[in-house]
Amino acid sequence: PPGRTNRFLSFLEVVRHDRPFRRFQFFQFWLGVANLAAMPMIAVYAREELALDVDLAVLVVSWGVFEQAAALVSVRFHGRLHDRIGVVRHRVVTSVFMAAGFIVWAFSGSLGTAAVAGILIGLGRAGGQIIWMIGSLAFAPSGRESEYAGVHTFLTGVRGILAPLGGLWFLEATGFDYTLFFLVVSALILTSALGNALFVREPAVAPGPVS
Repeated sequence: PPGRTNRFLSFLEVVRHDRPFRRFQFFQFWLGVANLAAMPMIAVYAREELALDVDLAVLVVSWGVFEQAAALVSVRFHGRLHDRIGVVRHRVVTSVFMAAGFIVWAFSGSLGTAAVAGILIGLGRAGGQIIWMIGSLAFAPSGRESEYAGVHTFLTGVRGILAPLGGLWFLEATGFDYTLFFLVVSALILTSALGNALFVREPAVAPGPVS
């Protein structure tokens, strides 16, 4: 039907012609692949390597108690920061928090260090959720918000399928070297932050306040 064709052509047009948005989505995709590859592996690591009982592992798994608490405490701060510095700079800040958390995971050997890792990642994901929900709309001209949101949603789905499989493949290929795995994840996240800092301009169209 014509409507579907127009939707598809609009998708291609957005990706092709809006360079700042394309670059932002590229580094978002990069970050998302690293993050989604690591999320299920944290639970395996907590159980198999740290030997935590299930009632303790739920404290430190992805979106476990420590991450959720850190996100809840910091979400208002992130809302104000987003309004003040814009989506691209905010993405850089949140990525640094997340990368720091995965670096701590790489050398974690106890519940205490795992808790620190979870708190750092939670601080990053609190802002990341704001960016995930409205970041793409900051680039969208008036009246084209649905097209930009569609690009973002499609790419989110693609990495949601590929990333966990890629994470498992990497671990198997390295003999389940979790230290190396989490260091690679943190390096990918830091590289995405650097890419946003160097190659993506703040959008001219700013969203309304989120705080």
